Formats: sequence, C-alpha cells, structure tokens
Amino acid sequence: MCENFFDGESAENVIRIVKTIVNIYPVNRDFIDKAREASVKDFESAVEIVCVTDDNLFSAIVTQTPELFDGAAVPILGVTDLLNRILLERVWGATCVEPTINTALWLQGKFDTDWELVPLRQTSLRSSVQSDLNSCVEILEKHHGVYVPDKAVGVYKDLTLGDNALRLYATKWNLSDFEEELEWTLLIVLAPQQSTYLNKSVSLQISDDNQTLLEETLERGSYNYIYARVIGADSENFWVNISTLDGVNFIPPLCFDSLFLL
Repeated sequence: MCENFFDGESAENVIRIVKTIVNIYPVNRDFIDKAREASVKDFESAVEIVCVTDDNLFSAIVTQTPELFDGAAVPILGVTDLLNRILLERVWGATCVEPTINTALWLQGKFDTDWELVPLRQTSLRSSVQSDLNSCVEILEKHHGVYVPDKAVGVYKDLTLGDNALRLYATKWNLSDFEEELEWTLLIVLAPQQSTYLNKSVSLQISDDNQTLLEETLERGSYNYIYARVIGADSENFWVNISTLDGVNFIPPLCFDSLFLL
C-alpha cells in the first residue's frame, strides 16, 4: 500500500518508522471464542475489545466507527475525539487521555492516590472536609431537591489553578442494581479549600464521550460552591473539567464498571 504513494526506498522507510511505534497484538483461538460471546454485536470490534482487555494495555480504543462498539465496557474514542483532546493537551498543557477512574472500586475502599474518602452521614469525629461536604449535601437536599442516599460514597481531592486553591468532591450511588438497567449517579461539588471564597471565574463542566452535558458557574448570591449531577449507565464515562482565568484542570474520565464488582 505504501508503494502506491512512495517510491520503493521511501516506502521501506515509512514501514520501518511505523514498526517502531506500532505493536501488533497476536490473536489466538481463545480470543476468537471470547469475541463470539461478547455483548458487542460487531465481531471484529469484539475481537479488538478482547485483545485490549487481555493485558490491560489500553487507555482507550480509537476508531473511525465508534458506533460499532456499542455496549463495550472499555473507553471508545472516535478519531475526532482524540484529535480534539490532543489539541486541548497542546493548548492547556494537560494530559487529556488517561486511564479511566472506575468509581465501582470506591465501594471496595479502593481509590487513586490523589483521592481520599469522605464518609457521609457520620456525626461523630467529623473532619473539616467531612463537615464541609455534609453541609453542601444538606443544602442541596433542602434547596435544590438533590437527594443523596445513605449508601452514597464520597471522595475528594485538592487542586490548585493559579491562585485558586480548590477542593473537588465526587459522590456516587446506584439508582438501580439490576444488571440489565444499571444506572448510577455522579454528584460533583467544587468548593474552595478552608475558609476562602470561590472565585467567580471558576466553572465546572461535565461531558460524556460525545458532548458537553453541563457547565456550571457561581451564581450571584448563591452559596460558596458549584455543583453538577449526571446519571449514567454501566461503563459510561464522564469527563470533569475545571476552568479558571489561569487555565483548565482535566480530571481523568470517571465511570462505573460493574464487572469489577463480580
């Protein structure tokens, strides 16, 4: 194929370059059998999914036809999605394509190194972080109709954007535990650290793999935090971006993959 566009020597050089950056993953009979049993209807797409999940090699599958991977339990990126994220990385100096954070593992007490657990509903021995989140939850329930059940799991991480010392809370719970229609809720609360005020230039954005779902800012006369809530299906990804006049912080995509609970 290269020889259709280059002379013989140039084609060989192109092939050598490609071989240095591309690894060919071997497909065996076991992979083929697993692909036939996969929930993804397109067989070739199912083979790709089996390959990338075999050794946990991937951050995402990049494809020209993401619609053929419907039902996949791995992150799927269209080529345009990848190019957009590469552009954002170059503009903001942030890493946009990262391993997914599986919130299902939070139920087992497993967190990424920069996230910490925040117990909800506990009145004894509350930390300042726990008190702040519980205060936010109480206000959301009372004034915004956001109900957070006792089974919800909360985590937080601190981050800094320019002069803005921010604290990001993430709380998740299941709306349905039935495998056929599993739904989960992700509640994001962005607040300042300690006794500072949230800058009005701060915005909170949540997107799925295809589009921006919510973009929230601090409203005049509102409380000293921003919140956003989304509902997702099993293995659906949500991207959380925080922006200020000083730049953007991209949080790796959050999902709920129930396979990790088996």
